[in-house]
Amino acid sequence: MDDKARWTILEQIFHAALALEPGQRAEYIRGACGEDEELRRRVQSLLVRDDSSSTVDTDAWEDAAGPSVGPDRVLSKLGSGGMGDVYLALDSRLGRKIALKVLPPQFVTDAERKSRFLREAQAASALNHPNIVAVHDFSSDGELDYLVTEYVPGKSLDRLSPRERLKLMEALGYAIQIAKALACNLEITR
Repeated sequence: MDDKARWTILEQIFHAALALEPGQRAEYIRGACGEDEELRRRVQSLLVRDDSSSTVDTDAWEDAAGPSVGPDRVLSKLGSGGMGDVYLALDSRLGRKIALKVLPPQFVTDAERKSRFLREAQAASALNHPNIVAVHDFSSDGELDYLVTEYVPGKSLDRLSPRERLKLMEALGYAIQIAKALACNLEITR
């Protein structure tokens, strides 16, 4: 099995285990990894360090890290959106978790998409608010354009809402936080 296929399997097992209650993870990992002790060790290493801490034990993460993007090491895919894919990565210089938003390969030669991606980075970097992710960098690695932001652990509302109906006060709390972030954006663009 090549490194890319092995990394994909590791990522799938890690995310599936992460979605389980902590008491259910060990049994799942044993079954998913079978006799592959190295794979089991790497998944467990990732789970032990997947906490809300923004700093990382770089030696432990290095074993399980995926490909490099610039000076950073991709750890797992967090999600996708209209302007790109977002990955959890390790900032190898500062030893912290970061998020990398990467312009999809099919848009690398699309000048309008690249321009929109740069404008998004510039607009986001102009904002400073607790409810808006901080932008650290915008860069290229070969033909790959990417945005480096702080990593904020947790669930997105679209992952939370379908499974658990939000109580009215909880939903209002989220709405207020979103409104404050939007208001900050309006003040800056005036």
